[in-house]
Amino acid sequence: MLLVELDSTIVPFIASDPDNAEELLRFELEGNVPSGGVLLAGESLLVETDLGDAGEYELTLRVFDTEESMAELLVSLTVEATNLPPEIEGVEAFYNAIDGDLVEIVVAASDPDDDAIELLVEGGPEGSSLSEGVFSWQTGDSVGVYDLTFTVQEVENEENAASVSTQLEVLAAEGAIIRGLQAEGHQQSVTLSFDLEAPAERPVAIIVSIDDDVLEELTLIPGPGQSIQLDTSGYGLDDVTSYGILVSATVDTKNDFQVGAEIDNKAPEITDLPGALAIVKTGDRFPIQFSVIDNGQVGNARVIFEGPEASI
Repeated sequence: MLLVELDSTIVPFIASDPDNAEELLRFELEGNVPSGGVLLAGESLLVETDLGDAGEYELTLRVFDTEESMAELLVSLTVEATNLPPEIEGVEAFYNAIDGDLVEIVVAASDPDDDAIELLVEGGPEGSSLSEGVFSWQTGDSVGVYDLTFTVQEVENEENAASVSTQLEVLAAEGAIIRGLQAEGHQQSVTLSFDLEAPAERPVAIIVSIDDDVLEELTLIPGPGQSIQLDTSGYGLDDVTSYGILVSATVDTKNDFQVGAEIDNKAPEITDLPGALAIVKTGDRFPIQFSVIDNGQVGNARVIFEGPEASI
């Protein structure tokens, strides 16, 4: 039987005593077992594999009756290594820079299988470079919006790749300037942090919005360590969880700065769960089918079994 790492399979079998169909049977399983595990469920073996399980496996299932008469079933498994795609981390949805800044974007690329990889960038402006996971560009007369796409691919298999896109906006060095804009929080509230600069330390009018909805309007005195807490309980209630938060800063002229945020306020719902009482025998394989409705952010679904309640 051939499997690939992370696969699972069910091996059915039939066990009975020709002398007495009602006789209680005892099972034993031995052999080298994949780390994912092998579970005896009724008249089936559930075989699960995990990363690193590539190899050959020999399992022996023995069945005994009450007189210790025995029968054997030999199961041979071959588990092949899976080639997982490379991964990219650390790239934000938006970057802001002031004309004249040195832009540096650190891109963390890796491969779960330790295959040789290469990192590429598409849309890089003239004079930019990508070396050892760092995109660098010395801006100058560069005001505008730049769409960048970073791609990591395996050297031996270019089709096994992953990409992530971001937007870099370079603003003119005039008016109020926000540096180091970050967003923290993913549900009921999001906190913005940044440093604020302005000509002659003049007060700055700040407007914070999401999708043209104004969340905050305030005036700030320039300085480092600024913080604004936003009520985001009304977002992430449907399939949309990725948002761009726009921070407008005005002193004579208005400059717009953006930061991305993942906001998820939708709790998963379990549907189609059978409510009727099911009666099964010990050792039977009992399938439970249900559906989970969410906005794509479900991590896992876990079934918890509770012991039988005492009845009168």
